[in-house]
Amino acid sequence: MLIKYSNLILGLLLSIFSYSGVYAYEYYILSDIKVEGNKRTRPEIILREMTVKDGDTIPETERETIFDRNEQNIYNLGLFNLVDIIGKPDSVGNLSLLITVKERWYFFVTPGLVVEERNSYDVLQKLKSNLDLPLNEWQFPRFSYQMTLMWRNMTGRNERWWFSGQLGFSQRFQTEYFYPWLFPKHRIDFFSGVKYVAQKQIIYNTDSARVQWGGLNHEPLQTTYQFYSGIRKRFNPFNSLHAQISYNYIHLHDSILHFNPKYVTNTDGNEHYPSLLIGYSHDTRDIRSFPLKGMRYRFLARFTGYLPGSSTSFTKIGVTYAHYIPLRKKWFFSYGSQNVLTFGKIIPYFEKNFIWIDKDDFPDFYNDIRGYESYAVDAMTMTINKAEIKYALVPRRMIHVKKIPFKKFQDMPIGIYLAGFFDSAYVWDYSFNNQDNYLKNQLLYGYGIGVHVISIYDLMGRFEVSRNHFGAIHLNVHAMVPIK
Repeated sequence: MLIKYSNLILGLLLSIFSYSGVYAYEYYILSDIKVEGNKRTRPEIILREMTVKDGDTIPETERETIFDRNEQNIYNLGLFNLVDIIGKPDSVGNLSLLITVKERWYFFVTPGLVVEERNSYDVLQKLKSNLDLPLNEWQFPRFSYQMTLMWRNMTGRNERWWFSGQLGFSQRFQTEYFYPWLFPKHRIDFFSGVKYVAQKQIIYNTDSARVQWGGLNHEPLQTTYQFYSGIRKRFNPFNSLHAQISYNYIHLHDSILHFNPKYVTNTDGNEHYPSLLIGYSHDTRDIRSFPLKGMRYRFLARFTGYLPGSSTSFTKIGVTYAHYIPLRKKWFFSYGSQNVLTFGKIIPYFEKNFIWIDKDDFPDFYNDIRGYESYAVDAMTMTINKAEIKYALVPRRMIHVKKIPFKKFQDMPIGIYLAGFFDSAYVWDYSFNNQDNYLKNQLLYGYGIGVHVISIYDLMGRFEVSRNHFGAIHLNVHAMVPIK
């Protein structure tokens, strides 16, 4: 009798599951992938970020993990405010996927007032120095007026074109075009750009690791022309190889030799050379604008000069590593290392590596160490290591604000994290223009606490209090992930 009723109950349960469309299989065969909500974006742009395709076998135990990973991959395109993947199994073990996206706004015209100081510390120091001066002697930060046009996803293929024009303290004009569909079957992307920069004032040297500004009143001290073009080969959503060629022509006023005779490698006031940049990247971070899980490592090599007529020749090797580890609920740990090695002693001063002076030798290389915002160190070779622990005061999540009148801005991420950090660095300088040994060939370290805030379109703000090995304490504001 007991067996009879057990079979009856089991039969009823199976009937209920079948009626409700819920089927239990150990593995599923992916039979179909559909996309909706993509009014402009072409489906193939979304599908090429997927780690699975039609015909793949998906274990039931890994289904949610696979869905989460692919949602993150698509979100990292930067084209959508929301991404959701739902799996629908059928009675014979097939699984169809429905990808739902909400597109962002793709065209921006942004006027702006640019402060051309190295960081927030320099801005605050310049403002504070005015308190002891008469009003007519106040000195303000170096301001420029900028207009930026950004157009993404122009034909739905995730293209990107932007133009930036700037007047004021310096003149800057740059345009770049990125096309990720040059050879679709081979996953090869293309980009190209032109840059012009005319600076009346430049950082020509350091003294006791403090920047030295020099300039002219009526004409540029340094003018830079650059053309660059390159391709990227994407093996999958996580691994890519890219190559870029560029040509740089830098004209310097002859007064630069008065400021720093070793600023350039020759006496005619011009530097001109081609460069070849080759890089490999592996990136499994979850949300790349604010990663909490995964890793990223990169190897890059830049070969400059080496052709007849080049004013200088040198090679730079860059290696980075970053690892993001969830510890437990709301607690996260990350650490990373960034290293640059230079071969060649006779190079222009502005081509050296710097701590707290921005350069664009390698993409996403930011040579900063917290606690040393007031200093600038030039070097040929450097290693920077960072560690950080975060607590999610408000864990990152998407919110919907109906009161915002524009629908493409109603969905946004929000998150607030408390952070404690420790940064360290070591630099070596064996160049012909090594004129300041302060803070070189010794361990530099800084530590402190901060608050990280995430907001609309993944914009980020970091508010930190840091202390360096001298014991100096500073409050600083930054706008990017500290470990990349």
